[in-house]
Amino acid sequence: MDIDNTITRGKGYENCVPRQEIIKKLNDLYDKEYNIVYWTSRGVISDNDWYEHTKKQLKIWYAKYNLLI
Repeated sequence: MDIDNTITRGKGYENCVPRQEIIKKLNDLYDKEYNIVYWTSRGVISDNDWYEHTKKQLKIWYAKYNLLI
């Protein structure tokens, strides 16, 4: 699952807001033992490492997942 403009809306990694209705559906799948993998290309162009920031966002948003890549 992509992150930006899929489970979020808005511009910018720091200012985007979660789409809780989508996160809830994915969390329900996680609870049913589906593997949830979040893929992101955050920082590819700017060469900034957004991994920890993204991980914190997912935690704050209560997004359940198996892997963040």
